[in-house]
Amino acid sequence: VMPRAGTLGIVRECYSKWERRAPLTPSNVAQLVKEGVRVLVQPCDRRVFGNGEYEKAGAEVKEDLREASAIFGVKQVPIDKLLPRRAYAFFSHTVKAQPENMALLDAIRAKEIRLFDYECITEGGVPGAARTV
Repeated sequence: VMPRAGTLGIVRECYSKWERRAPLTPSNVAQLVKEGVRVLVQPCDRRVFGNGEYEKAGAEVKEDLREASAIFGVKQVPIDKLLPRRAYAFFSHTVKAQPENMALLDAIRAKEIRLFDYECITEGGVPGAARTV
């Protein structure tokens, strides 16, 4: 299955049973859908917003995100779950060269992934400035 332009995904958070945050709210999804974006959401019973709320907003709740060209999460995605040649947005915990996450960075490079690391989105795009996420 190839990624499709205009399709984005929301990945299930899996690193902590306490992680309830979501990268997009159902109202964000409703706006994207209204603008013609197809949104795929991996099911998750821990996310602060229920699967039904995303469905009501127009998202498709499904396990398979292979059709998504861009995938959003909060925390890093497990290496074995990374889909090649996609754009990902999440906290990767690699910008400070944290040793435990260098394998993740290597996998991202090997799989030709474009990473938008929330830790690097700062005021005015200035490195070291206050994060906006």
